[in-house]
Amino acid sequence: MSTVHCNTVQTSSGGAVTLTKQEASKARVNANGDTPVINGSFNVSSLTDNANGNFDFNVTNSFSNANFSTAASSHNSGASFGTSPYTGGKTTTLFKIQTANTGGTSADHDIMDGIVQGGLA
Repeated sequence: MSTVHCNTVQTSSGGAVTLTKQEASKARVNANGDTPVINGSFNVSSLTDNANGNFDFNVTNSFSNANFSTAASSHNSGASFGTSPYTGGKTTTLFKIQTANTGGTSADHDIMDGIVQGGLA
């Protein structure tokens, strides 16, 4: 068996390779809604703090359409867990994470994670 070692895999023209017969995350983010700051991400360029518990995550590479799938989790450490986050409000250039406290009132959470599956433009 052979082993291939490389730092970057690109197409012959220098672009990103196309994955076939498999799916991979097209964007992911770990952020702090209290600060607000992105702690780590892939294909997420910035976040917009719209209001308490309402964040837009702007993507670096646009999606081909707004019919992609999102999943998110959030937690407010040192306080009640809160409710499950809502991930609607998608466009080709952003996805939204909205968080609330256990009473359903919009509230910032200090731990937010989001992941996106879908086609890039």
